[in-house]
Amino acid sequence: MENYQDTTKKSELKSIKNAMILPFIFAFIMFVLQVFENEFHASFNKYGLIPRTEFGLIGIITSPFLHASYAHLFSNIFPFFFLFSLLIYSYRKIAFPVFIQIYLWTGILAWISAREGNHIGASGIIYGLSSFLALIGLLRRDIKSMAIAFLVIFLYGSLVWGVFPSFLQEKNISWESHLWGMITGFILAYFYRKTGVPEKPAFENEEDDDNDDEYWKLENPENEEPTVKINYYFPNGMKR
Repeated sequence: MENYQDTTKKSELKSIKNAMILPFIFAFIMFVLQVFENEFHASFNKYGLIPRTEFGLIGIITSPFLHASYAHLFSNIFPFFFLFSLLIYSYRKIAFPVFIQIYLWTGILAWISAREGNHIGASGIIYGLSSFLALIGLLRRDIKSMAIAFLVIFLYGSLVWGVFPSFLQEKNISWESHLWGMITGFILAYFYRKTGVPEKPAFENEEDDDNDDEYWKLENPENEEPTVKINYYFPNGMKR
């Protein structure tokens, strides 16, 4: 018969594995598309996000799956997989709506405001996931959420410089996607900061205090304080 620790360990491992399924599917599609492009000398870049063009709207959905090279792919695929898995594992109840909103709003806002060109890659979503996980942990202030927040800040805190074009060595990097991803993550973290958080239990002594009040009302109809009689005894046996 399995003991409690073994059962808990297996349940925890199952939760981790389940959290990795959807991120793995996304990452696998990114990898397969890049391999196909290189092996068959094809290009799907035309399906990237092209700001303020009708055809470029499709890039809101397709651009995160597309990358310019293996170096570009591997710089995105690992943090994407890790952060997306961490989101599902840590905030399962809100993970799906949070991810979808980061995915769509990052693309939509970049399509509206970004420079002319072809914007591809999953870095905008990475910025959204990292900013969400960092801020929501600081807002909730429970041990688990704060530990996750500090882990993300420690691993990916330097990403913040990617929203400033002057700090980017390569000028063709879509800092607009980085910026909107980060802003979207912050907004969603504030919006969902209380979602799924259990309410604080009422203090048990409040009910006891109410019962005490009722007791004094019954014993002292006029709500008078009880009197205390003190007797003093002296060595000679006299009492006052």
